[in-house]
Amino acid sequence: MLVAAGLLVSALPSAAAELPSDQSARALSALERAVEHSEIAHQDSSARAAARSSVDGERKVDSQSTLGRSIRLVDRGTEVDLPGATLQIRFRDDSVQEAAASNGTLTVFGSKSSDYNYAAGSINGRLAGYTIINSANKSSFEYEFLVNGAPAVLEPRSNGGVAVYSVDGTLVNAILPAWAVDATDKNLSTSYSVNGNILRQEVNLQGATFPVVADPQTACDPWFCTVEFNRSETKTIADNGWQATGVISIGCGLLTPGMAVLCGAIGGAVTITASQAHNQGECVGIRTPRFAGQVSFPVIYNGSNCR
Repeated sequence: MLVAAGLLVSALPSAAAELPSDQSARALSALERAVEHSEIAHQDSSARAAARSSVDGERKVDSQSTLGRSIRLVDRGTEVDLPGATLQIRFRDDSVQEAAASNGTLTVFGSKSSDYNYAAGSINGRLAGYTIINSANKSSFEYEFLVNGAPAVLEPRSNGGVAVYSVDGTLVNAILPAWAVDATDKNLSTSYSVNGNILRQEVNLQGATFPVVADPQTACDPWFCTVEFNRSETKTIADNGWQATGVISIGCGLLTPGMAVLCGAIGGAVTITASQAHNQGECVGIRTPRFAGQVSFPVIYNGSNCR
């Protein structure tokens, strides 16, 4: 489930990357399209100076080489180094085979079933695990979360996302609300349920054009946490102002209390950006640094959570 920058593909067999099976190659193509459909589109111009100051140097958000040092492929999944913790996501399916196709950022795993493939990758540096669904024969998929090698504790949130805690109760990350998109870029109804450290995603495949891509995606990379608001929330912020709504508690509540404070400290910029996003038929989001002394900034996006 997890997020637009590099995986350590050097760990992959070179022949697997060069000679993917037809199914894996098709899955990779579908995944690339779906990820493009889901990415944050652009930053509000008024926030670019703050954004630039936050991402220059060693913490550049879109640097594949930088993120490649912290996001790695593991058996049946992927992992990322976060401040004070390592988060790992594994596919809970015995049919998963070795990595079979990769573009350097997204990696598709082979499967004993022709009905689906699993994949690992990232969106804007945030870890993600993907399922590429090729038929209606299977509509639910499970992912296992580990923090520092131990089972994580998953807690559903009211906005459809899921908080990820370590066994000692430390909030490590959060899973953004579920999304799934079919081959025509139509957003499909999907939701999460949790059982201990297992996240289950259910996708409504009725009327879908295959292949379908579904994704549990984390809110935080090693340096930033990104909160994405949907169309209704974007309109609420645009019409009523940032601090005048309960949207901050819904969205930024996925983050640690300290990050939520930073998230709420840029209310005027968020309101302006939300108005621009709403007028363009897009949605607003906020990027908040995990490190003190850096500036949060609003972004506009048009991905699958913008609905």
